[in-house]
Amino acid sequence: MTRELLGPESEQRLLEFGLGLVSGVQRATRVAAELSISEQRLGAERVTRLVGRFAPRYVALLGLTLYPVFFRSGRERGPGLKTDTLANTPVFVLPNPSGRNRAYPGFAKKLIWYRALADTLGRKR
Repeated sequence: MTRELLGPESEQRLLEFGLGLVSGVQRATRVAAELSISEQRLGAERVTRLVGRFAPRYVALLGLTLYPVFFRSGRERGPGLKTDTLANTPVFVLPNPSGRNRAYPGFAKKLIWYRALADTLGRKR
């Protein structure tokens, strides 16, 4: 997504590339299963307000399990660009890059979707 490799200590530089990150739930967990559905839904409401405020070109949800949290009646599953929008902003769902992600084992299967997002954004790879 960026022209240069950035380490975690450089997250503030993402804005230079027109990117931003936000966590729905503001507490650390080892696994997503530690979060209650009510925490997740409150986080989705918070993120939706931020998207409405900042009006990005796209929103990427990191983790396939987030789609039904944000879109309770949504029927689309899996990664990729969705027809649902968040505060009138297109939504792209990505598999979580964690090694614990059993739905998409291995780096190569996940990388396909990150490249698809880069293509959607019109970014050079």
